[in-house]
Amino acid sequence: HNDVAGYVLSAFSADERIILDQVFSPLSNLLLCVLCFNPESLAKEWAKKKLNQ
Repeated sequence: HNDVAGYVLSAFSADERIILDQVFSPLSNLLLCVLCFNPESLAKEWAKKKLNQ
């Protein structure tokens, strides 16, 4: 891409939005758990978590 800033600041594509929706939901749950509980206790549950495809 010749216009790096334009590419970085452009809107997400439809495919990227689908992936982001899959990532943000579990990520928000993880963040809530980290803030409310001991992060080390969550390691087994969240280690190498895979997205549903």
